Amino acid sequence: MAGYPINIKNFCYTRLDETTGTYEAPWKIPGLMEVKQDMSTETAKLSGDGMTTAISSKEGDVSLEAGLNKVPLADQARMLGRTFDANLGTLLKNDGDSAPYLAAGYEIENDNNTSAFVWLYKGKFEQHSESYKQIEDGKVTYSTPTIKGTFIADASGHKGIMMDENEGVNPPTNFLDSVYFPSADTAAPTVTSVPADAATAVLGTSNIVLTFNKAMLAATINPANVFMMKADGSSVPGTLAISAANTVVTFDPTSTLTAGDYIIIVTTNVRSAAGVALTDRFTAKFTV
Repeated sequence: MAGYPINIKNFCYTRLDETTGTYEAPWKIPGLMEVKQDMSTETAKLSGDGMTTAISSKEGDVSLEAGLNKVPLADQARMLGRTFDANLGTLLKNDGDSAPYLAAGYEIENDNNTSAFVWLYKGKFEQHSESYKQIEDGKVTYSTPTIKGTFIADASGHKGIMMDENEGVNPPTNFLDSVYFPSADTAAPTVTSVPADAATAVLGTSNIVLTFNKAMLAATINPANVFMMKADGSSVPGTLAISAANTVVTFDPTSTLTAGDYIIIVTTNVRSAAGVALTDRFTAKFTV
């Protein structure tokens, strides 16, 4: 089951130190009721001969609106650069107050007991409007604020990240405990095979099993990139299957292999889940 969004919770934020590019431990504000996130886009069209010949789009800033039960004064102070006295419970607003750069995140619950998460890396919130209503004829109306912020790219050019537990082989845990940045996996994948290279007396009913040292991009595991041939260069028909973790690939020949020499080939078009290709073409020769 894919998992569809049904709830939001755990709005959090933390201050960014622009000098070091690091963040403080996040603060959470309970009572998240609604979130609206939107990225501005500028689109230009080039026309000629009475028709559109090209379209160019550029993404801009990200706007975030979060409806909350309440924004405590201590959080307003941190988010807007104001002065809070925890002893007296007072928030002082000054002309010179300057909102710091923050990261903001939240959790999206899915209907299959999984979650998706969002972090926006660098932005500022503005003072929210305040509106209160008296009790009329015994009817109570809760006054709830909506905070608004604008987020831009950080020093690395990143605006934010989203993770869905349904769409990763090994999704990270505790995603909101700190501002999450994915580590870049630049190492090339490696592969081993059964039968191994130079194996002899292999059963004609055997499948060829390729084991990678990391999750692979399933779309690149196809007959053009992973295939088997006889020693004379003729192709051996078969089917490919990849494991749920995307680490084991099985080639199942359509017919029982006859006596002779064979070779299994994995080309450098095969890539890891991080998009890194094999360094060299992999081959394993064996004899049935």
